[in-house]
Amino acid sequence: MVPPRIRGDDELRLIRGLVGYTSSIAATGMVGDLAGALLREVPAARRYLISRGTSFPSLVQAKRLKRLEILAEAR
Repeated sequence: MVPPRIRGDDELRLIRGLVGYTSSIAATGMVGDLAGALLREVPAARRYLISRGTSFPSLVQAKRLKRLEILAEAR
């Protein structure tokens, strides 16, 4: 099990990245809020995933498996 402090630190790092990328996306267009910026880019993200021959659920599953492997090795 991952200690709550470590899990929280990891989540905070990811949220910081999300906010940074999303605010950069919003700055390139006429969107001024977080939800609008994310929604605006969903079609582009889907096209990107298709061009890479993958899907969002596939990426999520692969990352979950990788996290489980890392956690197992840490024990």
